[in-house]
Amino acid sequence: MRLQPDESKLFGTTNVIDNLKSDFTNLLQTVHTVGSFDNVSSYIDRFSVGIPVLGNPYHKIGQDDLFPAGNESFSRGCSRDTMIPGKEIIVYIPFEGDPRIFYHMPSEFLLSGRQEGKVEDNKLVMRFGVFTYSETEKITESINRQKRDIIKCVERWFALAEKDFVSWNENLQSYIENQISIRKNSIEKIAAINKAINDTL
Repeated sequence: MRLQPDESKLFGTTNVIDNLKSDFTNLLQTVHTVGSFDNVSSYIDRFSVGIPVLGNPYHKIGQDDLFPAGNESFSRGCSRDTMIPGKEIIVYIPFEGDPRIFYHMPSEFLLSGRQEGKVEDNKLVMRFGVFTYSETEKITESINRQKRDIIKCVERWFALAEKDFVSWNENLQSYIENQISIRKNSIEKIAAINKAINDTL
């Protein structure tokens, strides 16, 4: 199956369900006789999408790095381009199951924007930086707050994408049967036209 994920964000601009439909249509186009279709259950097995189960999030503290001062620059008397020492924080959300849902742009969407991150080895991986000039308590508070916001964002987008895939799976059999019927009719019409042409020769 084709995947065209936005490499920088989860729940990207690709509609995976549209890709599945296109792949199925292309597959049916390779069938040229009415009796050559696979049974419906084999198509269902091939084109259904398992909904992954999210595990417990956790984070690790990465290496020292420099991060743009951003909006905090005004309170510190820095320019917007100032780079401030900090730590990279890596948030992981493990999952079990099909990863395609994380590439899918849901039919419903949130105005709050998508979460930057990647799918790596059955984990969602998100990164952010915290400044290390503050007291330890403030650094810990910042890590927990940003981690919490990231997890909430992922969960909200996941719920929307999940709705699309639940609907796809529930309606997949009728969709496949309808597409097979359309393709059979097309094959029969082509056969009838070819027969008519041959009969005139």
